[in-house]
Amino acid sequence: MFKCFKKLWHKITYKKPDVVEEQHEDETRSDNIPEEEVKEPSKKMLKWYPDRKRGHATEDQKQRTRGGYKNDHPKGAVVHFTAGRSRPAALGGKRNSKTAEGQANRSVESSTSKGSYTYFLIDADGGVYQNFPLNRWGYHAGKSSYKGLSGSVSDELVGIEVMCAGKLDKASNGKHKAWFSTVSKGDAYFEDNEVRHVTRKHNILHSGSYHKYTAKQEEALFKLLRWLEYNGNGIFKLDFVLGHDEVAPSRKNDPGGSLSMTMPEFRKKLKE
Repeated sequence: MFKCFKKLWHKITYKKPDVVEEQHEDETRSDNIPEEEVKEPSKKMLKWYPDRKRGHATEDQKQRTRGGYKNDHPKGAVVHFTAGRSRPAALGGKRNSKTAEGQANRSVESSTSKGSYTYFLIDADGGVYQNFPLNRWGYHAGKSSYKGLSGSVSDELVGIEVMCAGKLDKASNGKHKAWFSTVSKGDAYFEDNEVRHVTRKHNILHSGSYHKYTAKQEEALFKLLRWLEYNGNGIFKLDFVLGHDEVAPSRKNDPGGSLSMTMPEFRKKLKE
């Protein structure tokens, strides 16, 4: 009698358990992991710009660096112009190289032989040259300073030299020439479409006539800076993309009117 009652009670109160396999599978699905526990791995910061020019004559001639950047990456960049030859011979005269790359090789060779300056270089066709690892800093800005940075900026901001004649002088015939122009030796004047005239009211520190960066140079500059920000894992700040004239206003005028907009406008465009 007691055994029969016990058996009946067991049938009434017994509840079939959930299938263990289904429960286990449900608990281990990735979308059940709390969101705060899912973390993206930090990407590795590259030392070399993927879109740099390869196979040029000075590729293996590394420019001399002075030390390593804190956190292995620059905080920002300084935009320069070379104030030198950049136009191919067809535009600038027979004393220039035949191609933009030839002009760039000359510039890099000059810098390397002097062993004093380290920077990215952008030629007239938009080619980008890099002869140093990005975790190492080199001298490029001279005596300089900027709010939020400590002392001279070369050890915190990477230099980007855009090949360009820079600020121009007016010749006696009303045409424009660079400081190095000697027409009697084969140098050409600058045509009106190569020149931009700016005044201080345009937020340019030094008014005057400037040799324009080419459209390809500005495009390459913009692309390089956006990549530097991406590569920097939060270290590189677009607010620290500065003109040489902003970090050394008493002695420098680049980029001045060579860039198609002021540096504050350029920073705004980079952020957009």
